[in-house]
Amino acid sequence: MGIGRAVPWASRLCNFLVSAIAPCVRRTLSYNAMIAGMLLPAPFRFPAMAQLPHLPVGIENYKKLRQEAPQGYVDKTERIAALVDRNHPGFVSDHIFLARPRRFGKTLLVSLLETLFQGDRAAFTGTWLYDNWNWDTPPHPVLRLNMGRFRDVHSATAFRTRLQRYLASLDTGLPLTQLSSPIDLEPQEQWQSMIQSRAADGPVVVLIDEYDTPVTANLDAAQEDVLQDILRLLRGFYGVIKDESAEGHIHRAFVTGISRFARTGLFSGANQFTDVSSDSRFADILGFTDAELDSGRPLAAYLEPAAHNMHCTIDQMHKALADHYNGYRFAHGGEAVYNPWSLLQCVDSLQSPVFAAQCHEAGLPNPWAESGTPRFLFALLARANTTLDDVRQSATPAEAETVIYDVHHPDPVGLFYQTGCLTRKPGNRGQDELDFPNREVEHTFRHSLTRWQQTAIGVYHPRQESRWTTHWVQALDTPDPIHLARHCTRWLRSIPSLFHSPVPRAKTLQDYETLYRTLFYGVLQVLPGLSIGEVPAGQGRMDLCLLCPSHVVNLELKVNQTAETALRQILIRQYPLTMAHGDSPVYALGLNVDTRLLRVSCALWYLGAYDPASRTWEHEPFAIAMEDLPDLDEATRKDLVLRPGLRTDASPASGKNTRTGQA
Repeated sequence: MGIGRAVPWASRLCNFLVSAIAPCVRRTLSYNAMIAGMLLPAPFRFPAMAQLPHLPVGIENYKKLRQEAPQGYVDKTERIAALVDRNHPGFVSDHIFLARPRRFGKTLLVSLLETLFQGDRAAFTGTWLYDNWNWDTPPHPVLRLNMGRFRDVHSATAFRTRLQRYLASLDTGLPLTQLSSPIDLEPQEQWQSMIQSRAADGPVVVLIDEYDTPVTANLDAAQEDVLQDILRLLRGFYGVIKDESAEGHIHRAFVTGISRFARTGLFSGANQFTDVSSDSRFADILGFTDAELDSGRPLAAYLEPAAHNMHCTIDQMHKALADHYNGYRFAHGGEAVYNPWSLLQCVDSLQSPVFAAQCHEAGLPNPWAESGTPRFLFALLARANTTLDDVRQSATPAEAETVIYDVHHPDPVGLFYQTGCLTRKPGNRGQDELDFPNREVEHTFRHSLTRWQQTAIGVYHPRQESRWTTHWVQALDTPDPIHLARHCTRWLRSIPSLFHSPVPRAKTLQDYETLYRTLFYGVLQVLPGLSIGEVPAGQGRMDLCLLCPSHVVNLELKVNQTAETALRQILIRQYPLTMAHGDSPVYALGLNVDTRLLRVSCALWYLGAYDPASRTWEHEPFAIAMEDLPDLDEATRKDLVLRPGLRTDASPASGKNTRTGQA
């Protein structure tokens, strides 16, 4: 009897406790765990929305896309018609070249053109072309090549053999595994024969996707003659298109790629290709625009559940996606577009509450990184003995769009722009500038560059990366010159001494500063916060600036000088004024690298917060004569090292606000 009465009482007590602590649990426990249902019972989980069909991530076949995932298709066939229809008022040329970065839908566009010239009207139901294309015209024979399959070929002999077998497979319809006999004809002879034989049924449409893959795959080849032999083979191979066009055997030719390389047979001589890559009429022919994510468009339906799972409004979700994936501009005045691969993959994944919870903690994903960063760009930076920021500031978009003539020593600006690492951004006086398109590309490239540098010198390991990242965060969380000096010195000494030995191009002090600035820039970029390189500020350009969650660090780097010299430059030239963000305290940090002893010294000044009304800092440095700042002798430095807990927070007038540390 007593037990029977106790059970309802215990049940009510448990229900009361659960209802009382549930809000606290929601605030304090991991949202991931709540979504997974590991901690809270069903009544306390966030409600889920109805699951939408998956978006077409990675589908590169046009007909398959329209049949299996039409919800992710945005119709742009009216502009596509201007590329291929002579009756269209905006028709350009019979020979078209279009360059776009990887993962931008070039292969899907080629598949669409193949379907169009084959006369498959049903596949275009609901598109502009369905009612505006002359479907009474007989279908054309189509020859479609995918040169992207040769990205792992690194010798001219292997390339020739594989290209011969690939053409033979296309010509006969047999799988590569069933081609047993050796092929006697050269690739260009095979290619010419294929075009002529199919031209018996009417002029041929030639579609070539990723024409430049054999070149980009070998830009960092150790032997220059390998790339030269591949270029020679391609020049004869692509030259066939021009020869057969002159004979009337080719109806249209459409070629895609990433970069514009001379000496490939496409951009010289008669019947050369018209490059529409920077034509404003086709600036958004690939990729999604902001308008195509607005209400009423196919993709808009996916933003609501994504915003629901991320616990934000649809407008906030749209802005977060734009900051992370939008920003590519391919023509002056052209509209910015999203990378379709990254956008679709992210929005599709955000339909899952579990994935959205992970994004809450770690930020939006970087699919562009997962699909592979063009590593030859890193080797190009090393060979050119330059930094990414030098590349960004050294040329205009017009110069970046030109054809690359010297493939052995290509201009970094052109390759960085054409591969999508840099893009056009509206600048001052109506002139475009070069900059990263969005956060995804900047984070991906800088993080990958750091890994490449560490791998190239033999110090990268995932566990080491995690350990060094932790140490850097701790060192910068509450900046301390002694801790920073010791950590920077240990980090530099972890790199093999061979990397620091004099190199032919590092002949001046500025060369050494560029080298070490690049190293520091790379490692700081992957930390929480935003590392900005060579920011215009005050009366010059500060080397690096780190926007930390709680403060701002202005950094100047010197080599074989003194940390105090670097600190003086920051204060005298008033660099911190540009980066004074509201109430965030500001530190001025001078670093000096002693290349002989491989040792780092630091000098730190705590400026505090900036008051715009009085135009003064909390700890004003400019009232002090710079020559009164202490130049510490060796004995004082040793004393500081022996007393790592030292803090001097005396009044600025004494000059003792400067804190110095040396490993």
